[in-house]
Amino acid sequence: MAVETEESSSALEWMMQLRRGALSTAQKTALSDWLRDSPAHVRSLLELMLLDHDLRSLPISPEQMNEWLQEARNAPEEPIPLTRSAGTWAEQTLFSDQAVRSDSSMAMAMAAAAGERRVSRMRWSTAAAVVVAVLGALGLSRWEAGRYATGLGEQRVVTLADGSVVSLNTESALKVDLSSSRRAIILLKGEAFFRVAHDASRPFEVQAGEATVRAVGTQFNVRMAPQATVVSVLDGTVEVREAVNADAAGSAAEPALALRVTKGEETRIPALNPKLANRSPLTRSGNRAAQRAAAWTQGRVDFDTVSLIDVIAEFQRYQIVSVQIDDRATEELKLTGSFDVHDPESALAYVATIPGIAVEKLGEHRFRIHRAP
Repeated sequence: MAVETEESSSALEWMMQLRRGALSTAQKTALSDWLRDSPAHVRSLLELMLLDHDLRSLPISPEQMNEWLQEARNAPEEPIPLTRSAGTWAEQTLFSDQAVRSDSSMAMAMAAAAGERRVSRMRWSTAAAVVVAVLGALGLSRWEAGRYATGLGEQRVVTLADGSVVSLNTESALKVDLSSSRRAIILLKGEAFFRVAHDASRPFEVQAGEATVRAVGTQFNVRMAPQATVVSVLDGTVEVREAVNADAAGSAAEPALALRVTKGEETRIPALNPKLANRSPLTRSGNRAAQRAAAWTQGRVDFDTVSLIDVIAEFQRYQIVSVQIDDRATEELKLTGSFDVHDPESALAYVATIPGIAVEKLGEHRFRIHRAP
């Protein structure tokens, strides 16, 4: 079964960008960097462009293409018993030099045949993956490019075809849709930092929950939390819109008036609650809030008078760590500091210096915080 890879997904984006016309200077630089990253990137782009050209020159109906694609997906892979067969032959002919020479030649022939079958399957699998990409680009299947995701504790940097750079934080996912008229990102979950390439003709929009962020050339962070989406701007200015509560408005949800958020500011967009007819208006906050919000891109987490329970929750976004806090008053202790995002024990060591507080290690990644006797 063909599996979409990061290389094929990025190659498709670049191919579509090249088909749209000449690249900007920023795009040329981004493409050059991406190609130099890995020979696999060069191969994927060339294969995709050549196959796209060949498919367009053939009178093949979409129905036939879909039928072939389904066959490729369902084709079973044959087992290759190379190692076991060779071992069995050697054991059976251990005491016969002639037989060993004969079976060794047979083993070599079988190995070559198996290798050819493996290469053939690899070529077919690669071709099928590229066909999926081309069909998706032509609107002939439901395959979608431009999806990126991270797991627990994982971070990822993606250079888009327009030259913009997206950094994905732990357990995050987004979808990219670039065209000649728009640059649209849907943040499906988690957190992402955007360095937007300037292009006044194609504003850059990020949809995250109830928030829509619009920018031209700027740097900003978007985090989706259960209670709110937080937009923090590190450079330039963005326009933030929130969806109106459909029940309160008496119609389908529509964008509210925009709030302009500039460098060093951030705003919180509460999650929609159908039970609430009115919500607080969007507000801006500063005081280094934006810089702290993007500290994760440097491998740090920054806190400014944040409750201990929330500090622990922040570290739990990046790795499995269990912390038992004995009482509510200890949970609400306020902490200020900067720590390595993957080193919760450094934060706990800091907590242990607070007068009257003790930190006990119960096991690997397990701790207890309580009042010192």
